Amino acid sequence: LKEDKVFGKLLLVGFGGTFAEVVKDISFRALPVNKKDIEEMIKQLKLYNVLISRKKYAVDKLISLAEKFSKQEFKEADLNPVILTEKEAFIVDARIRI
Repeated sequence: LKEDKVFGKLLLVGFGGTFAEVVKDISFRALPVNKKDIEEMIKQLKLYNVLISRKKYAVDKLISLAEKFSKQEFKEADLNPVILTEKEAFIVDARIRI
């Protein structure tokens, strides 16, 4: 979550690390968003096929997590990384400004 001077509060979703810096694989929307919006954001990612290919990742858990965070009154929140397994989405590190 990030606040933009022009667009207001935004939700950004993307692959982290090298993918974020080199490939610029991110999607963002102005709040409010719903589950369908977040699902579409994830499907827009260039590396989306990685999430649905060989191993089945818990993309539904990522969508639920993003939806919950988008409804909070944070000025800014950076969840990086969020690790997806077959059953869960785990927040490994978070930086939140209230």
